[in-house]
Amino acid sequence: MHIIVYNAGSYGSFTGWTLEWLQGKYPVNHRPFTARHTSHNNDLIQFETVDEALISPISNSHVHPVRTESDDIIVQIKKVLSVYDKIVLLYPEPDDYLWNASNKFYKIGFYTKNQNIVQTRENAMSHWSGDDIWEQREWLSLWWYNQHNSEGGYEQIVNYNNDRVFKFPINQIRDNFVTSFQSIAKFLDLDVVRSVEEIEVLGKDWLNNEPYLYKDRLIKELVYATINNIDKEINDLSLLDEAEMQRLLRLEGYEIKCYGLNEWPKTTTQLRELIYNET
Repeated sequence: MHIIVYNAGSYGSFTGWTLEWLQGKYPVNHRPFTARHTSHNNDLIQFETVDEALISPISNSHVHPVRTESDDIIVQIKKVLSVYDKIVLLYPEPDDYLWNASNKFYKIGFYTKNQNIVQTRENAMSHWSGDDIWEQREWLSLWWYNQHNSEGGYEQIVNYNNDRVFKFPINQIRDNFVTSFQSIAKFLDLDVVRSVEEIEVLGKDWLNNEPYLYKDRLIKELVYATINNIDKEINDLSLLDEAEMQRLLRLEGYEIKCYGLNEWPKTTTQLRELIYNET
């Protein structure tokens, strides 16, 4: 009996569905996602807490191990191993944090009263009623990365090894889709009935449905262009993307004249006019 353990935004639902699809439990052309929906639209069991997963264990279920500030991911993993035979542990590496957090914040994290996923930066942060966009952006730039790093537990995961735990960074799903799922299936001793060609088609469909796969690379390129006076257009950024640009600029020694900056610049040249080096 196995369980999928992952932080929010790390494709635990999709991984669980794909493992069943590999065994022929869904039609070959069935997909758990569409242009408007994510892989959460399936009948797999997601436990709210690790403790719940231990009380009523179900194979191929999934759970977020870190739900509160006091949760330690390795302690949680060891608890899970007291009941489950194997764990598939999905996690983001630091170069994928923005992609991962964007999944959490904009695909599954913020909802309207009608439970429709919110996509706009204004609505995404609307639970801080009364704050201007620039204030929300600055607050995120100081907070989101460290919080996400703590939730994902990267430093602890990379130093932890157990033969019953299959550690898997999410960038391998993006970059090596077929071999990724073949490796997970082999670890779990699953009877795979799908051909390599069928898995490749699923991978292409999944890639086409994922808007945030290269967010980290894009934002780093825009920050580099801003600092080095290279003119690039800035289009369709989320509030989190803007906050990450502000955070990365700060790490390079630059602050933004951000008071009242509710509308983000449209080019890196315009943004450069707003940054200054405090040193």
